[in-house]
Amino acid sequence: MPDRKSSPARPIAWAATGDVNAFFGLMLDNVADLLLMVSLLTGVFAFPTDVAIRYMIPGTAIGVMVGDLLFFCLALHLAKKTGRTDVTAMPLGLDTPSTFGMVFFVLGPAFLAAKAAGMAEHEAAIHTWHIGICSIFISGLFKLACSVGSGWVRRLFPRAGLV
Repeated sequence: MPDRKSSPARPIAWAATGDVNAFFGLMLDNVADLLLMVSLLTGVFAFPTDVAIRYMIPGTAIGVMVGDLLFFCLALHLAKKTGRTDVTAMPLGLDTPSTFGMVFFVLGPAFLAAKAAGMAEHEAAIHTWHIGICSIFISGLFKLACSVGSGWVRRLFPRAGLV
């Protein structure tokens, strides 16, 4: 295997064929999950739509965009550092099973409990939004802690099983 550092530097492309299609595919998937979340919260739990549209959707969209940009920068840095042209950024976004889990096991019950505790509807919705933010933050910390063993997991399981 040739030494990558001694070979002539190849230009690093920050976009390739299919990236536009992948972007719109992921974006539409995220929009569908956001619509699913709002629909379930308002339809099943009578969550105020205005709170979901004013706070939850923009916050989620900004978080996904910032995360995707960070992954892009990390991939570009790795490509430049190693001289590889096959490096790609991991897509970040919402997934449908987690959306169902957050709605039915975190947000919906938190909203109903806040209303049962005597909070006004809008106040209970804001309280629920804060609980959602905290749960996502704690989930991120858990994933960060688990990342310590990621090399071991990659060696133990076949690549197809990790998807």
